Amino acid sequence: LTDLNWINIKNISDEKFIQLFEGLESNTHLQSLSLTNVGLTDKTAQRLAEAIEKNSTLRVLNV
Repeated sequence: LTDLNWINIKNISDEKFIQLFEGLESNTHLQSLSLTNVGLTDKTAQRLAEAIEKNSTLRVLNV
């Protein structure tokens, strides 16, 4: 999987976002992640930022 698109998907819990971002930290294949209009909270946005710092393969991020 190199591209993950969750654009406009509603009702994703903070717990599910955190699980995704935990996986993103060590993922070596994902190159594009789209999370536009999914209702990220301050907490999940912070967790996404932390995951991006640790990921070396993600090239495109849409939020």
